[in-house]
Amino acid sequence: MTIQSGILRDGFDKKTELHLLELLKEICMSWHGWKAFEQRVARFFHSERTPLSGACGKQTASDTLHPALFIEAKLRSKFAICALFRKVEERAKAENKIPVMALQDKFHAGWLLLCRPEDVGKIASWSADYNHLPNN
Repeated sequence: MTIQSGILRDGFDKKTELHLLELLKEICMSWHGWKAFEQRVARFFHSERTPLSGACGKQTASDTLHPALFIEAKLRSKFAICALFRKVEERAKAENKIPVMALQDKFHAGWLLLCRPEDVGKIASWSADYNHLPNN
């Protein structure tokens, strides 16, 4: 299998060829793109990326050196939840609102909020004190 002009050549059908190109893109992204993403996330929280982050880290298993937050940064070609969020964004834009998704697993305590980083401050200013919310 060789790569010529960005296209795989080895007699693969188009579907297989596209799948292999997606895998190559994922591999290339995993070699250097994830480090840049971890650094971007760390800087958002006024921190730095952990050298040898994750389970190999000597200081912390977190992806950043933040003193109070344990941050796990994940970079993938596709996340199903991101596709769903983009649909929510479209509907929110039509109403001139900020998109926020609230997620909870059935029969588990607590829930998660999903939003864009640039909206965190606005959302926090409108939220109620979590400790005073009803447990329903």
